[in-house]
Amino acid sequence: MARDGKAATRHLISMTRSSWALLVLVPLFLFTTGPIIGASHAEVVDWYGRPLVALITAATLIVGMLHFASGIQVVIEDYTPSPQREKLIGLARMVSYGLMGLGLLSLLIILFK
Repeated sequence: MARDGKAATRHLISMTRSSWALLVLVPLFLFTTGPIIGASHAEVVDWYGRPLVALITAATLIVGMLHFASGIQVVIEDYTPSPQREKLIGLARMVSYGLMGLGLLSLLIILFK
């Protein structure tokens, strides 16, 4: 699946933006998640019930999974034979969006418990 120049440029810009966003979000996520490691289930649920912690977690999850989906698509396009390509891209997108949806649903359940 060959990309034209404009699509490749848009992809590069998209990946660069999500990389910069992750550069900020991942340390924030680690600093907000680190203190709760090893805590009881009730403490973890209470911790993620805080809006700022949930917002940082959700943003990291969304940006991270979108970045993954875009990056793995390029890897699949570059390194898999043509007949399998579309199926693998679809599978990668399903996994990415499925994990994103599951994570966001879990956060919403915790927030509105």
